[in-house]
Amino acid sequence: MLRLYAALVTGSCIAAFLAYPLPEFLPVKRALAIGFCIYHSVVSIILFQTPRFINIPHILGPFFEPVNLTPEVVWGTFHGLLGLGMVVWWQGTLQYIPVFGMVYLLPTDQNHQINQPSKESKVSKRRRSKR
Repeated sequence: MLRLYAALVTGSCIAAFLAYPLPEFLPVKRALAIGFCIYHSVVSIILFQTPRFINIPHILGPFFEPVNLTPEVVWGTFHGLLGLGMVVWWQGTLQYIPVFGMVYLLPTDQNHQINQPSKESKVSKRRRSKR
């Protein structure tokens, strides 16, 4: 079972390293991020609900044990924060998606080049309209 988990983590790490240099708006990177968000959120919930499985007394010190701060809670909090970080990234990069979609919606000429707006300044447009 531990080898299966190690294979899952290794594959996820490789996918994350390959997706890191990609632009923020690509569906592949966004799908990987939402997959990691779900994974970390589920692991966090599971860790918060499990009984103590690291049976080393006072592993974090005698002060933390009475307030129920165990390694499972610390680990679950860390996974919860990672899941929250993925949600923040997801919401923060939503602004890039319409820009990417608009590039392909612009009219093109016969040579498949995007018709760029004229370089005429606002001042020259006003002068032209006054004539």
